[in-house]
Amino acid sequence: MSIEAVREFNQIAENDPEIQQSLEATKDTQSLMHLTVELGSEKGFSFTSNDLEQYYAEESRIVPEISLRNVMFLTRPSKASKSGSSGFCV
Repeated sequence: MSIEAVREFNQIAENDPEIQQSLEATKDTQSLMHLTVELGSEKGFSFTSNDLEQYYAEESRIVPEISLRNVMFLTRPSKASKSGSSGFCV
């Protein structure tokens, strides 16, 4: 159930500029994971950093660029993108 909570939170976060901005301000992966858990909790989701790691492991099998190793890159806005999309992905 916790992995499903991460998945559901990710869907909300993809469409919430405030969440995206908060996550983009993190400096490293540990901070990003901690804040993701905290923001998820504020939105009523219950998952841990271990659940996030498991989610990334599962997702990376489906979409290789979605991995914990690349999460900081994916949460940063693309300098080439002028559309305003942040490229966010938890």
